[in-house]
Amino acid sequence: MLKLILILLVSLPAFSSYDGLDAQFLKTQKIAETSRACCNFVSHPVLDSLGLFQFLDAEKLGTHSYHQKEKDPMGLVYTCKGGFVDVAHLRDNADWTAHILFNLPKWIGSGKTIDARNEGGFKSRRVYFPKMEPKKISELSSDDLAKISVAMGFGFATLHEIVTGFSIAVSFPVTLVMYERASSFSVEDQYSNLLGAHLGAEAAQAKGPYEDEMTKILSRTIKKLSPLSLDETKAVHESLHHRWWKKDLLGRNRMVAKRNYGFKGEIFGDTVAGLSQCQNMEPLPVEVPDKLSNGMSVSDYFLIQGEVNRKFTRQMIKSKKMVKPIITQKDYPGFISTIKEMNDTELHSP
Repeated sequence: MLKLILILLVSLPAFSSYDGLDAQFLKTQKIAETSRACCNFVSHPVLDSLGLFQFLDAEKLGTHSYHQKEKDPMGLVYTCKGGFVDVAHLRDNADWTAHILFNLPKWIGSGKTIDARNEGGFKSRRVYFPKMEPKKISELSSDDLAKISVAMGFGFATLHEIVTGFSIAVSFPVTLVMYERASSFSVEDQYSNLLGAHLGAEAAQAKGPYEDEMTKILSRTIKKLSPLSLDETKAVHESLHHRWWKKDLLGRNRMVAKRNYGFKGEIFGDTVAGLSQCQNMEPLPVEVPDKLSNGMSVSDYFLIQGEVNRKFTRQMIKSKKMVKPIITQKDYPGFISTIKEMNDTELHSP
């Protein structure tokens, strides 16, 4: 045990980004503990009134607040190289990933199970870190640790998209239940989720306080993606009415006609062809980490586990595809394929 502790102290980085954050909160909070209430891709009177559908001026990103202890700007921004970016999802995933990276040195290789925030559809959500020899831990670089953290943070975001794909994630308020499936894997989600995870890891490894670093990195990244103005973003979104989305007072799943089911490899944001502001601009993909410097996979070091409840089980039985008491990242391909099939069938049904 002493040997393992010494190896960890020598090989794993210290994070000056802890500065300015509540150390006790970092130690006690659960993985993916909080989320910002925004943003849906479809305009609807109920969503609009609750602030769940809004746009954001890329010039007014403001400062980043870890787990939004103070309200930070949220909304959709259209970018030429990444399509629509949901800044709320991006911020959430950045914070989740930073929290994981801050704590990973004491979790990885420990043989422990760490709780994550629970949500509708599950009895519990957690991460198991397989017991490993000290050598396998000491050979990991800081870049490897960042990759593991990004993959894990994005894995929880994808698990959320899966559960909403079965229309069971939200039970209160009742008025939101009908919109859940429409929000699952909507066109901006996965790109924003993954981009945020990468930015959070970068900010967590930087020299300055996390919130300051994240504020700078977010601004720099959105500029790199070539954002349109607020009015242009709104105009692009409206131009996609009846193509990527449509109004539906009942909030049915067919509100969203364009989705992005990416969960591995390179994920591209869906861009709109023919925009004069974006001529000759190549899309900028974001990569889901996989292989580490030692040749192992990120998934060799953790296993996400979502223990489903009865309601989720009933929904799985209805799909006639997959029934699992515990969902792990190994099950994602099958569940995502099922959700895509259900959505495609519903979209093209009379």
